Amino acid sequence: MGKHTTEISLSLFDFLKDLGNVLGYYVEVEFPMNENPFGSQAIDIAWFNEQGNKFPLFIFEIESTSNNSIPNNPTKVFGKESKKFEKPLFFFHIVIEGAEDSEKYSDLLGNFGRFNYDIFRINNGETENLLLKIISQHRRIHNELDLLYILRLINETKEIISEIDIDSFLKKLELLIHENQYYRIGQIYADFASR
Repeated sequence: MGKHTTEISLSLFDFLKDLGNVLGYYVEVEFPMNENPFGSQAIDIAWFNEQGNKFPLFIFEIESTSNNSIPNNPTKVFGKESKKFEKPLFFFHIVIEGAEDSEKYSDLLGNFGRFNYDIFRINNGETENLLLKIISQHRRIHNELDLLYILRLINETKEIISEIDIDSFLKKLELLIHENQYYRIGQIYADFASR
């Protein structure tokens, strides 16, 4: 990864670290892909089931722009033999300032989309889709989530809340809530609104 310096990329980094923690994952930033971290390729943000796991469940790579090096991040993960680096449950490729109709996206999705990989272009209004995809992938392995904390985290991150329609997001999010949490939604919304 290159050095992230823009306000939105740094904010997104912090948001994804915090979200991973609240969802119960062990989060590492700049996770080296082999045992010798010197000179190793690194993953921007990796979410693990627990500390000490060798391979992440979820990978997040953040690109400032959709330049010609954009294929490098999925290639470094999916180009390795599974013996050396097991594939994640999902790879979230996030582009802050992406071209609207670049062939790069369709090429990347054609090559890596079958490996639980997707691209989310923040400047093209895909923040809501990113959040919903994160929650849906989380729900594949966990029944519970701290909806109140997630809503507070979204609300406190101006680069996130400014990019989503909260009413639309909540309606879609409700469809992802496990039935054993559904009865609490009214109280969660009341608690959220009271702050």
